[in-house]
Amino acid sequence: MARQSAAEARYNRQELLPPTRDIVRLKDFCENELARLCGTFSQSPSVDTFSELASVALCRLIAFNNRRPEEPAKLQLEKYRNRVSWQQGNAEIAATLSEFEQKLLDRYVII
Repeated sequence: MARQSAAEARYNRQELLPPTRDIVRLKDFCENELARLCGTFSQSPSVDTFSELASVALCRLIAFNNRRPEEPAKLQLEKYRNRVSWQQGNAEIAATLSEFEQKLLDRYVII
């Protein structure tokens, strides 16, 4: 029982997020680099450009979905049912997302 309580406390621990301005800067940088590298790669494909493009795309995906992949498997049904809508507590973050990202968030559940 104590181990379960410790695991639940660890799972529910709040993580400090970087300031919104830093996340916006990272997002903007990634988008600019993705556009630049896509153009470069389409004009003259190379392994180095592809590798850099893959790294920037991975960075963008990690920034978009920064949760650890094992968390959904550990989520209890009661906590899922009692979750708070992401729009209620994250208006500042939602304002920084592109229209496409906002549509994605409407389709996905963030807990």
